[in-house]
Amino acid sequence: MKQAPIERAIRLHQAGKSDKARNIYLKLLKKNPNDVDALHFYGILNFQQGRPERAIELIKRSIENKPDYPDAHSNLGNIYLKLEQLDHAQQCFEKTLQLAPDRIETFNNLGLLLQHLEDYSGSTQHLLKALEIKPDWADAHYNLANTYTLSGNDKAAMQHYRAAIEYDPKFTAALKRLGMILYSQGKTNEAIKLYQEWQQLDPDNPIVKHMLAACSGEKTPDRASNEYLVETFDTFAASFDNKLENLEYKAPQLITDAVKSQISESKRSLTILDAGCGTGLCAPLLKPLAKKLSGVDLSPNMLKLAKERKCYDEIVCDELVAYINKFTNTYDVIVSADTLVYFGELKQVFDSVTKALKPGGLFAFSVEKLDDDTLDKDYKLQSHGRYVHKRSYIERAAKEAGLIVIAINEEILRTELKKAVDGLIVTVST
Repeated sequence: MKQAPIERAIRLHQAGKSDKARNIYLKLLKKNPNDVDALHFYGILNFQQGRPERAIELIKRSIENKPDYPDAHSNLGNIYLKLEQLDHAQQCFEKTLQLAPDRIETFNNLGLLLQHLEDYSGSTQHLLKALEIKPDWADAHYNLANTYTLSGNDKAAMQHYRAAIEYDPKFTAALKRLGMILYSQGKTNEAIKLYQEWQQLDPDNPIVKHMLAACSGEKTPDRASNEYLVETFDTFAASFDNKLENLEYKAPQLITDAVKSQISESKRSLTILDAGCGTGLCAPLLKPLAKKLSGVDLSPNMLKLAKERKCYDEIVCDELVAYINKFTNTYDVIVSADTLVYFGELKQVFDSVTKALKPGGLFAFSVEKLDDDTLDKDYKLQSHGRYVHKRSYIERAAKEAGLIVIAINEEILRTELKKAVDGLIVTVST
């Protein structure tokens, strides 16, 4: 029996053949702009490829044409949830329950929603309900573990992270979180063993290689690998901005303020590079200062969202140091927000910046802070996978590269698991 086009598109979509699936969705919509399934699944594809606004528009159109479509309501709710638009998400999930009262995915989704609302008791109740119906559901175990982590119950969290891994041995996020808890409890050998077993099972995974180095302290790289960064940031590009907003992320504003403090009103027509631009959170802040604003980043999915801001004159997918090294006396200002936390050794960064800046040019960036009286190291790869740096090291490395230290200010960059993340906002010049 010949397979219907929508079924073929969905199978291709699920198999990761996005371009072929997209072509079928578009042909179906050209033939019938109100095809509810094509609208729905093409919306999901758009979200997966980092276009959340387009995804919402498409799925809403699907629902307008078929109001009793529980899958569409549920997936629209999932998108709103990942974007942390919680009121909209709750409306979608409640509508899903009206249409399909026994759907276990909705119990899971409501558990996640209540987790975000810090109603940990309600979250636990819904997630346990989902697991009562489907005990081998790895995602529900992982979500319940996160709820327990946020409520301070690490013992129960570890139990459910382990369950998630039992049912899905390559569950990267669960493996990473469990390892971090073990390490934080001083169970370093257990964490190392966990990562070693993970690496044996999934040897090509760049995240386990990085996390094993972070935990063991052995073969610690001078910086996170390109593969680790692409894998990490491509995965959650679509929800990146909303997550950081909810973490009270301040680095872009703090860095922009640092630049402004050194630039007179009459000279605000600058050539600026946003190094490690991500989704472009710095761009709207820097644009009023720029004659030309460029962005560079390794993550293709992050750059898709950066382009949608329409603030950059140029966007390039490249490794930060390799790209900056292409220029000599080109930029008035280079900024880097929350990017050098993936570099330990900063010599190559500083040398490339010194070469690329014009005489008197500025480099403003953020790093996470390592107290100067801690250890005998200049920087350290933490168990969460980011580097922390000593102020004294920043000063010494900058001077060795021929940069003049203008200011190093201690600031809270954001919150993480309800705790402040202490950082340094650094401004140097050539």
